[in-house]
Amino acid sequence: MATMKACAIAALAIQFAWAATPAAADSGAIETVVVTAEKRSEDIQKVAGTISAYSADQLQALQIHSTEDLALHEPGLDYYAVNGSSFVTLRGVGVPIDTGTADNNIAFNVDGVNIPRATEGGLSSYDLERVEVLRGPQGTLYGRNTTGGAINYISAAPTEQFQAEAGALGGNYATWGVHGYVSGAVADGVRLRLSVAHTERDEGYVRNVFTGGSFDKLDNSSVRLSASVDFTPELRGDFAVQYMYEDFQSYQQIIGAFPGNPYPFGVLGDLRYLGTPVYPGTTALVAERDYSTRPWTIASDFNPDSHRSTFLATSNLNWDLGNDISLRSTTGFIDHQFFNGLDGDSTSVPIDVIESSGPDARKQPSRSFSQEFNLLGRLGQNGSWLLGAYYFSENDDFIIPVLVVSNISPVFNPGTDLYSATRVGERSYALFADATVSLTDQLRVFGGVRISWDQVHTQFRDAITNPGGIFTPAVVPPAFNPTEVTCFATPYVGTLPAFKQSWNPASPRVGLQYDVADNVNVYVQYQRGFKDGGGGLSNCGNLFDPENLDSYEAGVKSTLMDGHLTLNASGYFYRYKGMQIFKIIAGSSSVENADVEIRGLDLDARLKPIDHLTLDAAATLLDTKFTKFCSDDPLNPAPSLCPDGTAGYDLKGRPIPNAPSYSVNAAAQWDQPVDFGPFAALSLRAEARFVGETHITPYGPPGPVQRPYTLVSAFGVLYAEGQDLQVRVYGRNLTNEAVIAHYVWGSEGAVNGTYLPPRTFGIEITKGFH
Repeated sequence: MATMKACAIAALAIQFAWAATPAAADSGAIETVVVTAEKRSEDIQKVAGTISAYSADQLQALQIHSTEDLALHEPGLDYYAVNGSSFVTLRGVGVPIDTGTADNNIAFNVDGVNIPRATEGGLSSYDLERVEVLRGPQGTLYGRNTTGGAINYISAAPTEQFQAEAGALGGNYATWGVHGYVSGAVADGVRLRLSVAHTERDEGYVRNVFTGGSFDKLDNSSVRLSASVDFTPELRGDFAVQYMYEDFQSYQQIIGAFPGNPYPFGVLGDLRYLGTPVYPGTTALVAERDYSTRPWTIASDFNPDSHRSTFLATSNLNWDLGNDISLRSTTGFIDHQFFNGLDGDSTSVPIDVIESSGPDARKQPSRSFSQEFNLLGRLGQNGSWLLGAYYFSENDDFIIPVLVVSNISPVFNPGTDLYSATRVGERSYALFADATVSLTDQLRVFGGVRISWDQVHTQFRDAITNPGGIFTPAVVPPAFNPTEVTCFATPYVGTLPAFKQSWNPASPRVGLQYDVADNVNVYVQYQRGFKDGGGGLSNCGNLFDPENLDSYEAGVKSTLMDGHLTLNASGYFYRYKGMQIFKIIAGSSSVENADVEIRGLDLDARLKPIDHLTLDAAATLLDTKFTKFCSDDPLNPAPSLCPDGTAGYDLKGRPIPNAPSYSVNAAAQWDQPVDFGPFAALSLRAEARFVGETHITPYGPPGPVQRPYTLVSAFGVLYAEGQDLQVRVYGRNLTNEAVIAHYVWGSEGAVNGTYLPPRTFGIEITKGFH
């Protein structure tokens, strides 16, 4: 039913777009969008594949300043933040929860440099030229860890002529900020651009009913300096340094618990029985004082602060060698620091604490370096070729102490420090080639391959600093299975062994593209994506396998009605081997591999039926299932027998997590000339996002499911003549819909999680100078 409903919504939207043909007045055609998704400048409608792009004007009008904002406008793109880490899924492919060492399935690239850590997702996205969203595996051109796609941030470049802009914003939850840039030539062939931004949210989205006040506040500052230098007429360099510092607050609130939850070894037990002590000597928790299950509400005994900083340096050299051949070098260096505090039990009881400072601070520092060379050329009028070489290295430390501060815990003695320290080194080398060859004036064949040599070196240094033993005299509940958390099974002090894993994957792609007419083309393509394996943080024996995803896709791209309508569609089938599934058992995380199939359909239409009016409709429909996966359910640990004889539940045929059955975005925008003081134009836009039922874990039934929901947003912009002065207003989630964004079972018997932001609104004013 959900899929049928999604199809009906998408069909009605596109039918409306077709029916609303221009009646009389000639309106302007839809603007051509040029992207560099295939590492060369091309019209987005000519690129074989499903790509979205947002210009600088669109980013400003829609108030897109983060990946979370971007996800509200992209069907099939789902975003959630977990303890300071940013995660996305695209067409159902993505990391479900932070495993520490597991990499993203969606590559984040800033000016061609990969951003490897999920905790670095807070990079400021002010002062951008555009953002590109690439769906499907991108292994040939973008390499490792792109089984789901890529999101490219392209920064605004320094200008030859002097330009400057200053802006200020304000909104609910005591949100305010300032931003601006200045750009221009400082010498012959030398251009500079300096941009700064500062944003604060002085009231958090979340209310703390135990300590009072609000939680989830934010304080973000960033600065970026870029330079473009014409060394010779044939050689140009683009250089940039960017620094971001952010204070934020991580939280997990109690979402609920399953009826009959047989996992009650924490103070909460089954939430149905709150008010009855679970263990001798414990005190019953009182609703709305010691715990809360209401959206955007916690009852935490302390409000931990967290902070992170990211320094990013990029260098892009472009050398025109003549005869339509050019050489490009892209270099990147990232120094990232991350300190995260968290109330691990999500209640007023001081059970376990994760601190962001001092000797028990959670730290995740990372340093990475990358170097890429591209040699590019043309093959006739419609053909091209590319040869590339790539190197990447990263060193990370994952230091996550969990201090048990109370004798409330039925498992650990008070004062036990579950100190998990893991060092990970990653190296990757790759050679790749890609080409498009015209067989006729209408028919093109394209393809390429990347050969990689990847290595992950994981050094576990876990230690429990309570030499008296980790267990209390109380009886350990049967649900606590020490074999699932081998690092914590017995007291020890010392260094655990290191593990080296290496792979030599090939990531090919091949396809055909045919021009049915001047502005209509169809394509078919096959692509393979690869993602590294690794080792779990809190389970020293948990080495998980890499992922391989084979994608088969066919699509059509069309620009119709004299440029007033773009209509694109693509259907795809994914055969997914080794999908990395995250789970927590007794407070210890582990990663398992599963085989999956995904079938999907993407639809996208933009129509200008009359002067001033633009209609947008886009949809992603998904049908997902496990084809091979046997696993214990942490919330229902009594196992049945899997087909291979192992203990666990056979989840074959179950839908995968974080893959809504449908997501549809529909919008209408009215652009009207006005004569209102200094303002000459008005733009009004209304958007709705419809998202279908989403399974949040692989297990069930019954299982945790986010019900279908609708998010409604509205935007308005007043433009002065020449657009030097702009006033923008926005409102998101206007109906205040409570949407679960993250869901994880906790070691205290409760189910914890977070919600997407509630209703937000605000105003922004910018003034340009020339």
